[in-house]
Amino acid sequence: MSSQQNIEYYLSHGRCPRCGGKNRVEPGAKMCDDCRNRRNELRRLKRSQRRAKGLCTVCGGPLDDERYATCGKCRKKHHKKRGKADAISRKIWYDKQREEGRCVSCGGWAVPGRARCRACQDRNNRWHKRYDPTGEKKREERRKLIEEGRCIDCRRPTQDGRKRCDRCVAMRRESTRKYDIMQRIRRELNGGKQKPKA
Repeated sequence: MSSQQNIEYYLSHGRCPRCGGKNRVEPGAKMCDDCRNRRNELRRLKRSQRRAKGLCTVCGGPLDDERYATCGKCRKKHHKKRGKADAISRKIWYDKQREEGRCVSCGGWAVPGRARCRACQDRNNRWHKRYDPTGEKKREERRKLIEEGRCIDCRRPTQDGRKRCDRCVAMRRESTRKYDIMQRIRRELNGGKQKPKA
């Protein structure tokens, strides 16, 4: 009997395969509480030992960046897996809401035959009416604000005919600085490769 068949045999009889059928397992679980606690304790010990040696806590390989507890390869794998899991869970949640006749935006009761409730549908319609695919309305509004000597972001008065006030300029600089740091970290995670421009 193979190890997989052995595991299936124990589980089909409601016994724990890790301790040789000594303890019972809960329905849907793959091991008893004692074995689970022992395994978790061993994992914690292994992680702490790897952290003390300056190694990746997941695979035990060398760290490429001391700011993280895991290596670049494990971080990349985790982000990829997490992204797929998030997309799948969103899709599952959306389908479940539709099936139950609930609104996919707020979770309330949806209009029969629709995906959203009346309030969310109205909000969605208002957004689409305001949507300006050419950007002409926005450009016109910006020109008007510049002529009036007001900030194009917060509409406060500007100095020396500038487009933005001092506060908004400082906020944009800080935002750009954070974005640059984020992009640098992403490039490091991708092994120095930059995403091709679409």
